Amino acid sequence: MSRTVGWLLLAALAAGPPLALAAGQPFYVDILTRLVCLAAAATSLNLILGHGGMISFGHAAYIGIGAYAVGIPAYYGLYDGWLHLVLAVACSALFALATGAVALRTRGVYFIMITMAFAQMMFFAVVSIEESLQQFYDLLDSPQAARILLNEENGVRGAFIEQGETHIELLQPLRTDSVIGRFLDRHGEGIHHMAFTVDDVDAKARELEALGIPIITGPREGFTGRIAFADPASMHGALIEFVTPFER
Repeated sequence: MSRTVGWLLLAALAAGPPLALAAGQPFYVDILTRLVCLAAAATSLNLILGHGGMISFGHAAYIGIGAYAVGIPAYYGLYDGWLHLVLAVACSALFALATGAVALRTRGVYFIMITMAFAQMMFFAVVSIEESLQQFYDLLDSPQAARILLNEENGVRGAFIEQGETHIELLQPLRTDSVIGRFLDRHGEGIHHMAFTVDDVDAKARELEALGIPIITGPREGFTGRIAFADPASMHGALIEFVTPFER
């Protein structure tokens, strides 16, 4: 691609947002905004990989930092784009300074792995039960969670909201190698499983196995009762938990 074509393409892209706004097409403004964000990420990755020869698996952390630099102030009513830009650059620079001081002392595959490790640390630092609970309170008028419980053995925290007859359980991993940690790493935030109350989970586990449905975890004690999980492959792809509450 010649330099002239490149400049013409950039000019066309720069003209896109005001033209879309003038035409009353906010959808295309959103698409172009996303393109700019991804282009900035690709350019920065090209800088470190294409010019520096270093493979980094941690660049997604900077997209996350930028998103939070916009989202958190906006949540509190601060919509100044220049403020968001300064916060995003400053926070990204501080994160790069702290992690780069360690990562740049490594070479080869060790550099690759440590950048990925730092990105994972950033991910788990911001994925918190408290933030998720606040969203349920603010947006869904949910009642306050009665308690937040800790299970060190399985590396997870749990909060419980009783919304009518529905019980919502929010889970936060304490370790990247925990079941919930691996789920978030592969799928991101979302629905992990559905739970059904039974009178005797041990009897239910034996009944399911007799029907050819394997039990992959349990029966064992969970946060609020004795639990067992059936194999999703035998339950139409859904992870199903069976629970016998402690208090009956």
